[in-house]
Amino acid sequence: MARRVGRKVRLAAWLVTGKVIHTRQGKSMQFLTFEVEIVTARNSGNTDSNQIAFTLLNEDENVTTVKSFRYSIGDAIEEGFYSA
Repeated sequence: MARRVGRKVRLAAWLVTGKVIHTRQGKSMQFLTFEVEIVTARNSGNTDSNQIAFTLLNEDENVTTVKSFRYSIGDAIEEGFYSA
């Protein structure tokens, strides 16, 4: 993850709302809210996610391990708001 800091990433999301405001100096600022859906587990939490995996790299940035991800709260759908 540290290699990606400050870099652009591609993400699929739905635009929920947006607003443009202007500062006292006349510059515009745009605020956007997106909805993103990420599968953290499948089959009621019994199967790993097919969308998330962790990749461990060595000092030379060669892949040493890839581990699947699984997180489940059961059959419920969890919604939340996160900011970067």
